[in-house]
Amino acid sequence: MTWTLANLIIQIVSGILAAHAVPGAVHDRTFGVSGRTIIGALAGALRGYFLQSFVIAVEIDFFNEPNTVELVVGQAVTGFVVGGIAALLASFVKQAINQDKSATN
Repeated sequence: MTWTLANLIIQIVSGILAAHAVPGAVHDRTFGVSGRTIIGALAGALRGYFLQSFVIAVEIDFFNEPNTVELVVGQAVTGFVVGGIAALLASFVKQAINQDKSATN
């Protein structure tokens, strides 16, 4: 299977969902709704654009020619993971910058 726009959209949507779910689970309110949406969309889009073919190759090795459901679930899960990690990393970086600013003042 090759790179498709549908898989990219799955990545973007799952990245956005993760960017809202993961920081909420750890009670992080750093970026707000619009910030989380942007972070999740960017993470999902970058992951979907650059690594989509790699995930498909891994799924083919693991499942021996996966069906459509397995491909969609694989794309959604990896997009969710990348979106959640990106949201947490962005929060950690912003908090570190804020702490550094308060320490220097």
